[in-house]
Amino acid sequence: MRCRQVIQRRISAVSFNLKWDDYRVGFGARNDSFWLGNEWLYRMTSRRRYELRVELSNKELSTRFADYDYFAIGNASTNYALRLGDYQPQSTAGDALSYHRDSPFSTIDNDYTSTSCCLTYPGGWWFNECYTSNLNYRFPDKASNLWLAIEEQFGVLRMVQMSLRRAKPLLDGDCSEAQTRLASRTLTDVTYVTPDNGPAIRVQCDWTSGGGWTVFRHNLPNSSFQFSRSWSDYQNGFGGTGHNFWLGNNNLHRLTAQGGKVRRDGGSYMVRVEMEAKGRKSRKRVLRADYNGFFVGDEKAEYRLMVGHYMPGSTALYFNPRLASPRLASPRLASPRLASPRLASPRLASPRLASQLNSTQLNSTQLN
Repeated sequence: MRCRQVIQRRISAVSFNLKWDDYRVGFGARNDSFWLGNEWLYRMTSRRRYELRVELSNKELSTRFADYDYFAIGNASTNYALRLGDYQPQSTAGDALSYHRDSPFSTIDNDYTSTSCCLTYPGGWWFNECYTSNLNYRFPDKASNLWLAIEEQFGVLRMVQMSLRRAKPLLDGDCSEAQTRLASRTLTDVTYVTPDNGPAIRVQCDWTSGGGWTVFRHNLPNSSFQFSRSWSDYQNGFGGTGHNFWLGNNNLHRLTAQGGKVRRDGGSYMVRVEMEAKGRKSRKRVLRADYNGFFVGDEKAEYRLMVGHYMPGSTALYFNPRLASPRLASPRLASPRLASPRLASPRLASPRLASQLNSTQLNSTQLN
């Protein structure tokens, strides 16, 4: 039997309007109201995969719950950002937490919202622009003020509790393996993979061109989203899966290190770069460049890139990957030592061709 570990409880009028360091280390008493602590939560959820349950009980002893199939938080450099899975259909409280997915944690002395929501509705939480849930707000109060998905008639809360349970292991190492498990597939699916039996990674899968593509970089056309980020941002990933995002160099290493010894040409993964270009009369054209090997080293190797041969049949003109690498990753990855020496060929693109390619829109980068 898988037991649940309580990480937050509200059963008394203890104030949760506390500062960043209080939420970082935790506060309260285990037999009363308490918060486990963001640093402890990060350490727990970075080692194993957990499911989340939120429970809300009113004064009539009626209880509603909301289950999510994955819960984790980032480290301090991400401001303990919320990593959240899918709301489960057996739940009875409604989904009031998905709105906060990928949001940083905010407190009264570290409010990361643009609306000062944490100051208006005090209590440490993963605020988005504001909130649809805020379980650390004033208590006791109406359930509909802390969990907006529940009906107002549910009344005043007697107890709020968040608990984690170790999730059943996932067997999918990447989207190629997930393809055989997912019964119904849309053009793009978001799922979870565990490439090294470690913490689950939320990934976007693309089923076109034979399927099994794991998307690790996506930039929507005409977007103002900024990819000029810090080293730690590229290390941990940023943006939202299914929108503009970078999966993270740590995750890329975990994905591409599967399958044993890595070959000099980049191992067992193939990479595809897709670019959308505007031609005559504003007609759009999708260009593709495929390479038959791709591997990203670990943190000690500064996420060094190994890439294989450019593949015949690609629709993008052949170009030097050293020119393109700043478009794919952090500028620190754009090192001449990263590419396989076999790519240093006289067939490199002329400055004119490189200029044409740099003017296109990079849509997504995928692994297969």
